[in-house]
Amino acid sequence: TDRGLVLERSAERRGAGPLPCARMFGGIFGGSDPRLSQIAGLEAAFPAAQCKQADKSLYDLPFNVGNLPYTLRIFLPPKFPDVPPVLQLLKPLKHEWVNQYNQVVGHAYLSPGTWSSHFELAQLVKEVA
Repeated sequence: TDRGLVLERSAERRGAGPLPCARMFGGIFGGSDPRLSQIAGLEAAFPAAQCKQADKSLYDLPFNVGNLPYTLRIFLPPKFPDVPPVLQLLKPLKHEWVNQYNQVVGHAYLSPGTWSSHFELAQLVKEVA
């Protein structure tokens, strides 16, 4: 069982409200999943993002560059957020951050060896799209 959740629910039944430490240390007791938190942040920040896979590993996000419509495909590998997401445009765009395969590779978060699981996916996508 999730000890943090048990402590929190027990306190709520007594009318004490949620225990701050149960929330703060929820991760230690098997609380929130960093992957799901990152996905929730993406979905909240970009309601137009379309989930393409039941496991929430693939999203398409429509956006415009000037008057031209583009779609940013966001792929979350199984080990995300411990490994970086893959961001790819579905049609070519000439930009210094985009490689010959239409993948966004030039953002500082996506430079080789710099990704951290603490980077916010939603912030990255905001800066790219």
